[in-house]
Amino acid sequence: MSLLDEMYEDGQSDRQDELAQIHQSDIKQVQNLFQEFKVKRYNIVNVGFGDPLIKDELGKYHELDKEFTITEMKNKKGLNYGSHEFSYRHDAVILEDIPLKYVNKLTTLLVAPISSKKRRNSILLEKKYYPFLQNDSYILLNSITNIGIEKIYIANTKRRLSRQGQKVLYELTSPVQIKLKNVLSKIFSIT
Repeated sequence: MSLLDEMYEDGQSDRQDELAQIHQSDIKQVQNLFQEFKVKRYNIVNVGFGDPLIKDELGKYHELDKEFTITEMKNKKGLNYGSHEFSYRHDAVILEDIPLKYVNKLTTLLVAPISSKKRRNSILLEKKYYPFLQNDSYILLNSITNIGIEKIYIANTKRRLSRQGQKVLYELTSPVQIKLKNVLSKIFSIT
């Protein structure tokens, strides 16, 4: 191998290490947020679910030869393929238990998105009980997904977590939690 090839490989390796550190830093920031606010199951976070590749935000179809740069995809927090995947920025309910002693190892999270459009197997969240909502919304149980925690928007989530100067989490009310458990048990035939 020539000296020039070795120098090129070293440069590429350094850049990959730098990119890995940036990614790990994003994950660490969310882990720190979760630890600071003691985030747990049934708390509500703000998530970027990605954008569909077939249509843009205006509902116009992309050209078939459209190319996206890594920067564009990162700015969009991931791009989905297809037109029916759940996408864009939404609030979401955390569905898995997060033991605080393991929060520093957490890299993925099971969530159910919240949307203003009712769908099958959805649970109503009334605006009067959840003041951060713009209108009555629904937990979409047909769109449960596992996300990388770096897709959580820290600023929006933190704004919801810091209510009136206190570190108070927006959490589903007990009646909604019970209804959520019942609907999930029916969907997944859990007894």
